[in-house]
Amino acid sequence: MDILYLSPADWGGARGRFQHIALRLARSNRVMYTDGLGIRRIGKCDWRRSSSKVIQSLRPTAKRPVTECDLYCLVPLAIPGQSPSIQRFNRTLLHQFISFHLRQRSFHDKLVWISYPHPDLVAILDRFRPRAVIYDCVDEWAHFKSGYPNIADVEEELVKRADIVFSTMPSLHERMLRWNPNSFLVPNGVDVEFFAGPGLSEPADMAAIPHPRIGFVGNIAEWVDLDLIEGIARARRDWHIVLVGNYQSNRSRPVSENILWLGYRPYDDVPDYVASFDACIIPFQDCKLTRGADPLKLYEYLAAGKPVISTPIPRSIEFSDVVEIAKGTDEFVSAIDTALSDDNGSSEQRIAAAKPHSWNGRYRTIVDMTKKHLAMELQ
Repeated sequence: MDILYLSPADWGGARGRFQHIALRLARSNRVMYTDGLGIRRIGKCDWRRSSSKVIQSLRPTAKRPVTECDLYCLVPLAIPGQSPSIQRFNRTLLHQFISFHLRQRSFHDKLVWISYPHPDLVAILDRFRPRAVIYDCVDEWAHFKSGYPNIADVEEELVKRADIVFSTMPSLHERMLRWNPNSFLVPNGVDVEFFAGPGLSEPADMAAIPHPRIGFVGNIAEWVDLDLIEGIARARRDWHIVLVGNYQSNRSRPVSENILWLGYRPYDDVPDYVASFDACIIPFQDCKLTRGADPLKLYEYLAAGKPVISTPIPRSIEFSDVVEIAKGTDEFVSAIDTALSDDNGSSEQRIAAAKPHSWNGRYRTIVDMTKKHLAMELQ
């Protein structure tokens, strides 16, 4: 089957749900994966990525980043903004650009898989003459700071248009059901063997960092509580807070000798970093955005058998038998202290908690639901 996959995430960025699902789709189907378009005004943290995307979008052909799968990647371009003139320009440009590459690869009878309610993409979905439309809802899009003001209305339009909807969290799923009865809950997952397997080694840039190492992997964006990270670092100068991921906040980074910003690392290297941590943290703010979040790092930390300390977001609370839940600096420091004194016997319990949440299992659920409700031979 031919699939147009409209993703909010760039293929070469941090590996998330979008790439995991697209990879599995591409093992038995043909996939045209499009890198993400922003749904908010550009901030100072976005200029480098935006400049890179402009350069990449000028390439005449789709790239094939995964040779063992039938997957091609496009870098579409759109002007940030939603004025009528910008909308008209973007929608014409996007339709022509994507359609050109679909024709080049002879994509016909397409399934359109869309994972975010970008107004310009939603407006042109039917121009691609899709056989069916799947919406995969992963976030409370309307609650991103500086987001387009019409995102909530556009998402409602998308959900009503979709033939089937998947959601990662119960709160998202309940909202989708208001508009589309063909809505199903499919949380995020993890490649357990990849994070728990043998052959892991300490990365070179971790070797000089003393223990204890308190680690975080993921984008450092608006939902990360930088004050909490700074408070932990001040409270325990003997701990080293290691952050692995792109810095996407418009706020200045907290500066401390025991806060180490390592930046983005490829997905293949992430298990080595997680294995090098003594404890892992999910320092998310309490807001509508994080209450609808299903962080992949939670599953990945557990699959690695590491102690996990999290603020009380709903998904972490569901794993409270293997995750320490803490509010504020004092509780976080106390919970980390407890985790650091924990014996290795709990590691097996954490890995066991992660095993039922494999990406292969999640993908099989998606395929089964699609076959049942759309009568499509998705493999």
